[in-house]
Amino acid sequence: MPAPVTGELIGIQYLRGLAAMMVVLFHVPVQLRYMGLQAAWFPGLLSGVDIFFVISGFIMWITTCHRPNMTPAEFWWRRLTRIAPLYWVITIFVAIIMLLIPTAPQSSRFDLHHVIASLLFIAASHPVSHNIEPVVIPGWTLNYEMFFYLIFGLSLWASPRWRFVGTVGTLLILTIIGMVADFPARSVASFYTSSVMLEFAMGMAAGIFVSRAGNPGDIALSVGWVLAAAGLSAAILAPHMNDVSGLATRGIPSMALVMGVLIIEAHRRIPHIPLLHELGNASYAIYLSHAITLSASGQLWRRLGLHTLPHTAWLYGLIAMIASAAIGWIIHRLVERPLIDRFRSPAPRPAVTAAD
Repeated sequence: MPAPVTGELIGIQYLRGLAAMMVVLFHVPVQLRYMGLQAAWFPGLLSGVDIFFVISGFIMWITTCHRPNMTPAEFWWRRLTRIAPLYWVITIFVAIIMLLIPTAPQSSRFDLHHVIASLLFIAASHPVSHNIEPVVIPGWTLNYEMFFYLIFGLSLWASPRWRFVGTVGTLLILTIIGMVADFPARSVASFYTSSVMLEFAMGMAAGIFVSRAGNPGDIALSVGWVLAAAGLSAAILAPHMNDVSGLATRGIPSMALVMGVLIIEAHRRIPHIPLLHELGNASYAIYLSHAITLSASGQLWRRLGLHTLPHTAWLYGLIAMIASAAIGWIIHRLVERPLIDRFRSPAPRPAVTAAD
């Protein structure tokens, strides 16, 4: 009989790497437009963000459901020391570049208020695009993550049952407020009442299934493959939509993908592939650094005149993706891991926190 999901969740690690590379690929056309090129792209590649959100909700539930004595302060400290150090390093690096070499950034400028808000994970208007984005633009997802951690951490005072009800209820209320109030699209109020936050609830529901409702291995392996394939395909092929429509076209497929991978892993059908495993380990660093890598590589590509080569869009896309993964991995090894080790205690971590 298939074993329950325990130990390191390799499939989740692979999904983290896949999600990061989907976001990288989604942003490649930005550089192509600077080159005067157009490329047919799947807007659904941005679903990599939705996969991250579902995974985050899942991991937060799994890593706390059997730890009744975990306090909100302990939870928040663990999340802060995991998320903030690398983000702060990259944010400060970008801020210094904007201050010292204002012409280097292609779509940003230094603004002290914006930099401070970014460091504090507070949603704020970008000084150039006027979107609700931080200095390191992909970090907009971290503002959602930190807001979710705030809500979830407060729920740790309750039993697991009421923890789920309280967190999901709060997210639902915020979403309903946003739908009823219909805040302006580029407002902070709209940001914090977006239905995208319900994807954390989807991940928590997946966590409840794994930790309490039953063993994913009891579900037929074929169901896992169908869920994973259908979820990934639907997420990538879906049009780019926001609010409740986006929740249906990207959130639900992302949850299906995660559930499918959990079922497959419970059947022990996911092999250990070192390259994919390292890609998952470095996914956070790749995600945070890829915008810088793409911008630098795109500017270098144009200065060398390579944008005039035949099939340059595909060639640049391939090289940019490899460069983003490689630089992200280097940052993970040389910066992220030492920072985590410095802030984290030497106590052993629970086995299922591979994606923590």
